[in-house]
Amino acid sequence: MPGARRAIALLAAATAVLAFSAALGPSAAEPSLPGNGVFPPYTIEGLESATFGHVLAPSETVVTGLLTLGLALGALGLLTAWRALERGWTPSPRRLLAASLLATAGLCLVPTIGSSDIVSYATYGRMATTGHDPYSTTPETLARAGDPIALNVQAWLHASSIYGPLATAEQSLASRIGGRSLRTTVVALTVINALAFALTTVLLYAGSFTRAGRRRAMLLWGVNPLLLFELVSAGHVDALSTALVVAGVLALRRSALAGGLLLGAAIDVKFSLGMVAVGLAVALWRRWRSLVALAVGIAAAVIPAYLLAGPHVFDQADTASSFVAHANVWQPIALLAGGPGWRRVVTGLAWCAVVGLAVVLLRRQRAFAAAEADVALRAASAVAAVLAAYLLMSAYVLPWYDAPLWAMLALLPASALDRILLVHTGILAVAYLPGNSVALTSPAVRGAQFVVQRILAPPVLAVLAFLTARRADVGQAGR
Repeated sequence: MPGARRAIALLAAATAVLAFSAALGPSAAEPSLPGNGVFPPYTIEGLESATFGHVLAPSETVVTGLLTLGLALGALGLLTAWRALERGWTPSPRRLLAASLLATAGLCLVPTIGSSDIVSYATYGRMATTGHDPYSTTPETLARAGDPIALNVQAWLHASSIYGPLATAEQSLASRIGGRSLRTTVVALTVINALAFALTTVLLYAGSFTRAGRRRAMLLWGVNPLLLFELVSAGHVDALSTALVVAGVLALRRSALAGGLLLGAAIDVKFSLGMVAVGLAVALWRRWRSLVALAVGIAAAVIPAYLLAGPHVFDQADTASSFVAHANVWQPIALLAGGPGWRRVVTGLAWCAVVGLAVVLLRRQRAFAAAEADVALRAASAVAAVLAAYLLMSAYVLPWYDAPLWAMLALLPASALDRILLVHTGILAVAYLPGNSVALTSPAVRGAQFVVQRILAPPVLAVLAFLTARRADVGQAGR
C-alpha cells in the first residue's frame, strides 16, 4: 500500500532527523553536559567535517530548522499512517511495538535536546540529596556555593521545585547515581524517563485486546515522533506521570483500589494530574463501592507523600498559578491586562473555560460510556474529556503536557480529537524551539519564535478549542 510505505518512511525520517540533531552536540537546543567517557550520550561534535572544514557545531538557525523539519515530518507521517489505517492498512502490531522500543532506546544514546528542564531536575535531586529542601530553597543557593550541578541551571535558577514528592524521589535517585557529575545524573534521568515511556507503550499494547486496537495504540503513542521528542529526547518527567495514569486506568479492570493507588502515584509526580480523578469519578459514578475504593487508593498514595514533603511543597505551584504561557490562547488578553493581579483574573477566567468545556465534553461522551462494557475504556473516555478541556483552555500549557491525553486516545476509537491534538502538540512543540533556555542571537530564530508564539499560536489554539466544543467526540460506540 503506497500510503503505508510513505507513512513508514516519514516516521522513520522524522525520528532520524531528531536523533541527528541531538548527535550534533551542544547548541541552542541542547544543554552542555561537561565530561565525557565510554558511556552515552554520544555525539559527532568532535569530528572534522570534510564538507564544511570545521567541527560540526550547529548554529541556532541550523538546529532550529532541523528540529522543525523533524517535527513536521513526524506530524505528516502520523496523518499519513492514520489515513492508511482507515483505508485498510494492517501493519503488524508487534513490529510497531518493536520499532517503538528500538527508537526509545536509540534516543537514549544521544544527548537530551529540546529543553533544559532536565538540568533543573538534576539540580532538585542534588538539593534533596545534599540536605536542601527543593520546595523552600532554589538552585541559586547551591550555585552560589559552587555546586557543579546547580551552576548549569538556566531557566529556573530562582524557582523552587513545582514537582511532587515522587518526582523528587526520582530526581534524588538520579542524583545519587550521578553524584557531582551532571552528565551522569542527566543520563540516569534520561534512562528512567525512557523506561517510563517504554512502559506506557507496553501497557497500551497489552491493554488493547484486538490487533486493530494495538495498531492504533502504537500509531498514536509508540512510534509518535512528537512524543519521542518531548518525553524521551527532552527527558520530561511527564513520561513517568503518564505511565502511572495509564497503569491506573487499566488497573480499574481488576481493582478500583489499585487504580486509585496508581493514580495517586501520578499525582505524587505532578499535582495537576489530580484532574484525572474527576474523569475516573465520572466513569465510576453510581458504582459506589468502586468509587469509594478509588478515593481510598488516591488518598492513601497522595496524603502521606505530600505531608512528608513538607509545608512548602505547594509554594512554587501557587506562584505558577498566575503564569500565562507564551504560546497560549489567553496570552493576548494577558498582555493587554498588564500586572500580576490582572493575570490572576485571566487565569481565573481560563479555569472557568476549562470547567465549561469539560462539562460539554463529558456530556458528549455519555453515549460512548453507555455502550461500552469495559470500565477502563469508559474511564479513558472520561479522562480524555477532562484533559482535553484543560489542555485547550488552561492559561499555562506546554507541549509535553499533552502526553496523558495522547495515551488516553490511544486506548479509544478514532475521533476528531486525534487530529486536533496533533495540531495542538505540533504547534506548541515548534513554538518553543530551539528549546534550550539561552539568549538567542539569531534574528531569524528570534523572529520566527515570536511569530509562532505570539501571532500564529493564539488564533490556531482558539480554533482548536472552538472545533472541540462544536464537534469533537471523545470515543465512539463500538470498535
